[in-house]
Amino acid sequence: MLEKMVKKETAAVGQAVVRAITPAVEKTINLAISDCFQRGVGDKAVNQLDKSVNSKFEATVSWQIKVQFQTLGNEALQDALKSSMEASVVPAFETSCKSMFEQVDATFQIALVEHATVAQQQFESAHSPLAHAEAISFASSETQTLSGELADGQLM
Repeated sequence: MLEKMVKKETAAVGQAVVRAITPAVEKTINLAISDCFQRGVGDKAVNQLDKSVNSKFEATVSWQIKVQFQTLGNEALQDALKSSMEASVVPAFETSCKSMFEQVDATFQIALVEHATVAQQQFESAHSPLAHAEAISFASSETQTLSGELADGQLM
């Protein structure tokens, strides 16, 4: 009977011990598993996640910087080119065109004066008394030649 009682008490005490210890053991096991997981797999996962996030972040930031630099750089380059053209190239081109036009105009004026002089000389020489005398002399000589040929019957 003592044996039954000891068995009964032992069984009751065993159940009470199991009920009392179970939450603490479960908590300790969960903490140990969690610690192991976090230290082992967690560190690897965190490192991998950190690397992945950093590479994606670097790529995104790099791309954004590149786009902003291209946009702002392109605008700045265009503005600088435009102001440079307006400040130096356009005035130099205008000066060059003005100089070329003045050269063409001067050459044209000289040629026009030379042409007018030659035309005036030709007009004056064609209408001078000497020219008239030469023309009359030539016409007279031709008339005499034709008259002589006509008299000889050679004209036809």
